[in-house]
Amino acid sequence: MKRILVIMVTMWGLVGAAHAQANLAWCLEYMTRDYPGSTWLLQDDGAGVYIREWHSALAKPEQGQVEAVWPEAQAWKTDQIRSAQADFERWDRKELVALVKLLVKEINILRQNAGLPERTASDVKQALKAEL
Repeated sequence: MKRILVIMVTMWGLVGAAHAQANLAWCLEYMTRDYPGSTWLLQDDGAGVYIREWHSALAKPEQGQVEAVWPEAQAWKTDQIRSAQADFERWDRKELVALVKLLVKEINILRQNAGLPERTASDVKQALKAEL
């Protein structure tokens, strides 16, 4: 079956169908966050994304209800993503590099206040090699 990307004007503006589906999913995740076990199935037959199946103690929302929660759902999902990104025990190399750079900046502020020379990237690399 050939999938056709449909450009739609929705509550989120001019977006691709995949983006609209993700936004609707965010809204539904937000709306059902207090209803454990809630599930749904979204579908796009070419005329826009809709809820094909709904399994929740919460009544299936109407389009207007979904549109009304979009600002809160977007903020909630953004917070969830940021919380996951801040979970340093699961970080990959990119996040660890950013953390080391931040810590070196903070350490150098303290060193300057104490009248000590700043640490360079080379200093940090040498210290890390010694620790490893």
